[in-house]
Amino acid sequence: MTVYCQIITPTKITSLPENLADKILLILTNNAGKDIESLIVQTLSRFNPGLNESDIAISRNKNVKPFSGNIKTNFNISKSENLIAIAFTDDSEIGIDIEKISGEKIFSKLYIFFSENEIEKIQSDKSLKTFFKLWTRKESFLKFLGTGITDEANKTSLASEKNKIEIEIYSKSDEAYINSFVISDEIYCSVCTSQNKPIYLLTIE
Repeated sequence: MTVYCQIITPTKITSLPENLADKILLILTNNAGKDIESLIVQTLSRFNPGLNESDIAISRNKNVKPFSGNIKTNFNISKSENLIAIAFTDDSEIGIDIEKISGEKIFSKLYIFFSENEIEKIQSDKSLKTFFKLWTRKESFLKFLGTGITDEANKTSLASEKNKIEIEIYSKSDEAYINSFVISDEIYCSVCTSQNKPIYLLTIE
C-alpha cells in the first residue's frame, strides 16, 4: 500500500460542525474522569440522524479497536496520562495516537517498536519531537489497520524523508494518509485515514 505522511496545522473550532462531510473531527479533553463512551455515543448520534443514542452500541474487534457496526461514522480513541483524544470521520478507516512529550518512553520502547532506519533517524536528530512524530505516526497507522501494537511493529518503517512511502502490508485500503501535528509544546498527535481530509480540533472540558 501507499502511505502519505505530512505535517499539518489543524483548524481549531469551538463547537461541533454540522456534519462530517469531507472532514475529520478531533475532540480533545483533559478530563480523565469524563464518561468517554457516552461522549462517543452522543457525537455519533449527532452525525447519524435517525438514530437515537440507545440505538448505538460500541463494540471492539479482536485487537480491541472500537467500532459501531450500524453507522457510517468511524472513530478511534487515544489516551496519554489525563489527555483523551477521539477522532471521527465518515466513510473512512481511522486511527489516532496522542502522546505527551517526555523522555521516559524513548528508553523503554525504542527497540521493540521502531525499525532500524527509524531508530537511526531518532538518534541522528536527537530530538524529542522527531521521536514522538515517528511514534504517533506509527501507532496511528497500526490502529488504522486495526492491529494495534504487535511484535511486528518494528518491521514497518515510516521514517522516509519522502512524503510518499510504499509498504508491503495487508490492508483493506490501498492508501493511507497520516497527518501529524503539535497541539502544544507538550502534546504530539497523528491521525491516519484512508482518505485525505482536513482535521478540525475541538477542545472540551
